[in-house]
Amino acid sequence: MLETTKIKYDNFVEQLVLLDFKNNTEAARLAGYDKNPKLQGHRLITNDYVLEKIAEKKAEIKLENETTHQQLTQDFQRLAGKSEKIGKLRTAITAKEQIAKHIGYYEADNAQQSSPLTQIGIVLTPQARLADLEREMLMLKELVKAGTAIAGEV
Repeated sequence: MLETTKIKYDNFVEQLVLLDFKNNTEAARLAGYDKNPKLQGHRLITNDYVLEKIAEKKAEIKLENETTHQQLTQDFQRLAGKSEKIGKLRTAITAKEQIAKHIGYYEADNAQQSSPLTQIGIVLTPQARLADLEREMLMLKELVKAGTAIAGEV
């Protein structure tokens, strides 16, 4: 592959990163592919070299924003608690899910798709997942209240 081609491909990947990996056409246009950027964006996103560079960039971003499961859970609990006080629990849940998606938290799970529920054909809708999370939050709140009451008695 020519060095000038690599530079153009790398430029496309950089533009794609700036666009949060969401718009191949715009990334192609910004990278200098003026003739039919929609077609070029699609062609580029299927190129092995470009795909490798995208994977590298995603790995770099993930390392820069490294969040462990425990940290994410703690942040979620803090944010949920604060949002709950002002009546914005749904906002807290949505914000943390978006952060988790952005840093690739779900990618391994999405690639596997090996949940026993999905294997037998049961797939939870986003509304059902949200309802489950809300039930869990209510149960956790009850446990905290119970724990506070017990601690007050001691």
